Amino acid sequence: MKIIKWRDDEIKRVLEGIDSMRRTMDNMPLNAEAVEKAIGMYRLGHRDMVDNLLYSVAVSEGIKFLTIDKELIEFIEENSLPRENIILPRDIE
Repeated sequence: MKIIKWRDDEIKRVLEGIDSMRRTMDNMPLNAEAVEKAIGMYRLGHRDMVDNLLYSVAVSEGIKFLTIDKELIEFIEENSLPRENIILPRDIE
């Protein structure tokens, strides 16, 4: 078991992201693996927990993630995170 020291504002941001997704997305398969990956992204420096969670769910479920967020894509590439799940609008036929 790991003991992680979190600041209150970090915990609040994670919980807000999860709550937002649960309230607005009926079929979002939010699982422990995705939450763990999203927190890892946050700790690496990407502070948008909703994006982190959406991306992490896509990776953990093996589904595509449509985005136009260049900052997120750059972050993923710079941190050697899986890129194959991300598609851009131009990739849709």
